[in-house]
Amino acid sequence: MAQVGTDIFYGQKIYAQDIKDPVLLESIADLQRQLQKATGKAFSSNVSSDVKKEGIQLLLLKPGLISPALTTQLQKGTIEDFVIDGNANRLLLVATHPLGLSRAIYTYLNHLGFKWYLPGEEWAVVPSKMDITLKAQYYEAPSFVLRDFFGTGGILPVKALDPNALLEKKWNDWKRRNRMGGIFHLGGHYGDTFNYKNKALLEQHPEYLALVNGKRQWSPDAKWCISNKNLRELFIADRVAELKERLRQNNYDNEIITVSVDPADGYGDCECDDCKKIGGGAHPIYFLANETAKALQKVSPRGYANIYAYNTHAAPPSFQLVSNLIVQVVPYAFQTVSSPEQLIESWKKKNLNLLLYDYYGIPDWHWDTPPTGGYAISSWMQRINYWKQVGIKGFVLESSYAIGSTGSGLYLSARKGWNANENTENLRQLFYKQLFGTAARFIEAYFTKLDSYSGAADMPYLLEQLNKSSQATTDEKVQQRIRIFKSYLHYLSLYYEHQQQPQNQEMLNSFVEYVLRLYPTAAIHSTYLTQLLSRNFSAGSPLSQKWKLFEPIGTQIKNITPVNEKEIEALFKQDLRKYPLLNGFPYLQTPSSASYTIKNKNAARTDKGEGMLILDWPETLVQPSTEGFIRFYIKVNEASQNNLTQNPVISLVDTLTKKEIYNQQIAIDAKWKTVEIKIPAGKTYKLVIQNSNWIRFAVPDVQWLAFKTIPTYAVLGKLWFYAEKESSFFYFTNSAQEQPVITNGSRVANIEKVNGNNLYRVNVSVGSGQWWSIEGTEYKKLQFYNKNLLLFPYSNIEARSNKQ
Repeated sequence: MAQVGTDIFYGQKIYAQDIKDPVLLESIADLQRQLQKATGKAFSSNVSSDVKKEGIQLLLLKPGLISPALTTQLQKGTIEDFVIDGNANRLLLVATHPLGLSRAIYTYLNHLGFKWYLPGEEWAVVPSKMDITLKAQYYEAPSFVLRDFFGTGGILPVKALDPNALLEKKWNDWKRRNRMGGIFHLGGHYGDTFNYKNKALLEQHPEYLALVNGKRQWSPDAKWCISNKNLRELFIADRVAELKERLRQNNYDNEIITVSVDPADGYGDCECDDCKKIGGGAHPIYFLANETAKALQKVSPRGYANIYAYNTHAAPPSFQLVSNLIVQVVPYAFQTVSSPEQLIESWKKKNLNLLLYDYYGIPDWHWDTPPTGGYAISSWMQRINYWKQVGIKGFVLESSYAIGSTGSGLYLSARKGWNANENTENLRQLFYKQLFGTAARFIEAYFTKLDSYSGAADMPYLLEQLNKSSQATTDEKVQQRIRIFKSYLHYLSLYYEHQQQPQNQEMLNSFVEYVLRLYPTAAIHSTYLTQLLSRNFSAGSPLSQKWKLFEPIGTQIKNITPVNEKEIEALFKQDLRKYPLLNGFPYLQTPSSASYTIKNKNAARTDKGEGMLILDWPETLVQPSTEGFIRFYIKVNEASQNNLTQNPVISLVDTLTKKEIYNQQIAIDAKWKTVEIKIPAGKTYKLVIQNSNWIRFAVPDVQWLAFKTIPTYAVLGKLWFYAEKESSFFYFTNSAQEQPVITNGSRVANIEKVNGNNLYRVNVSVGSGQWWSIEGTEYKKLQFYNKNLLLFPYSNIEARSNKQ
């Protein structure tokens, strides 16, 4: 019960200073709307710089507003930090910048129970509140100073589809409400912009351009001859001019202004002798970045430069970098320097302002299918935890505007980015419960499967869970949310059909039409996927003109109508018939019932032969000997082009703790090199070899080693696997015409085709466990679905059941 003299609705008044900041103004208007939804009462929005006795008040810091201790803390903090000071009558939100006030608004709404799980009002949770007071005083700051993402290619503003750009607004509202963004805006590659701006001058002075293969030529993505003093002066002057203009336009003296000093994307660094004297490799690029950052600092202490640690300049230089140079390391792609973890560690020694750039489910690679492996949600949350532990200050994700594939992962990234201690599993449980009610357990099963997604073979299980979800609720709002997932699964069905017949123009035509009809749902990144798919239309054909998204738009775009509820349900029934549940398929993975040991530990095979031929390293498990050693042999494959030597990185990850406990770069040539690693015995490790070209690999048959995958580019020879007694079928996908030969020693198994997505199975039901082998030397595009499956490169292994 409310106390006498209190107002549990803060007088239904919101006060704020007259600040012409668009983000803050939208946040205040949103606060007003959301409180009215939660209480059923109208709230007024008023302009005031004075402290009131009642109401919700948003004020920029000034002397005497809050305690001296909190004042000092805010002054030393970032523009996102804020203080909440609330009692029974008044809620004071104080920051040093409008962005901090916006963050305070959504932190307060989060405290009240508001949630915005995915973009769109249908994914919002609005609590019913009889009391909106917050009686507390505290300081808050985000765990990462930058927590942002963007979808590759953006949301193309196609007026015929979305004349008021409502989809983009939906995503931007969602990002703001989940406190995404950060204390600065980092530019991307700047080199091509610089080259265009100065094209005439650069062509007049080719000595400013990189010497590549004996030539200095202008192009949009040309690199520069950084040893040339005049080029450096031209570039630095350009960057200083931008900083001065940005400072002139900026109203807040505590806001960091960043300008990009990153060269154009791609290759072509200067090969001249003078650039080599700077240090060669990435050194000239960081030399220029350092010199530019110093010049920016002379203009203003708020002036910062930013650059990617990426591609040809992924490795840190030998010299220290200045404090106002922000480095965004890109460790998980486009670098061959070392393991991601090792690259991060090496950069931490060189730069204090280390941020990270990563790729999360981008359409170019994933086509809006669910992220897998290290990008599955459970692994993804561990990755963000690791970033915080090693001192990464912020991150930007290149991703996809796709509720179906990346939405929930991006939501959890935003929450972890703001508060690294956030319990994301609790958030997931709230998502199921609050948005799906009586259907929650089936939706949880659906998302659990997405977290271990294996491709088209998992479609029957996902469809079944959504079917059960629909049957478990009569709530139309819940059904509406389920339908969006149903529409997404139909997209996946069409995608897998397209994979089988990528040149079928009529099928492609229907696929593109459906992709665009999903645009309002935000289930997939419709406009960018259309651009990717359109590349498969025959050049100049009527269909290639029909679906043009750029002005003048194609003939069919204007006629697009969103897919409706009736159509979604009809397509869903069609997909249920197309993807029936398969007998014995491991939709739900259970722990292995077998353990494996070396049979004969005394007689090691010494003949390495040609070894295995590997380009894409398979997922590999190893166990050390009882003495604590792991041994194998490695060399380059001499027959491969430009492959006389390599410097692969070898690492071991403890499969229990997920921590990397060994990382070493070695030099190899055409002679077999013996690798011997001393490691604690009694554990299983994941062995990773990062090679830059084809390698030969051999292992003695007394060394416990097993593959969990067969990569596309590998010749592994005969492999042995054990079919546990609980198994009835061995399922695999093979897109090659030739099938592997699978035998148990006495008979060759019959391989049965299951569906049009190249799914096959072998009946291995024998009543008890049995060893089988996959014969042959070369495997391409084989995928196995039993996560317990281990493939051994020798027969000197025995299996023991762990079940009684």
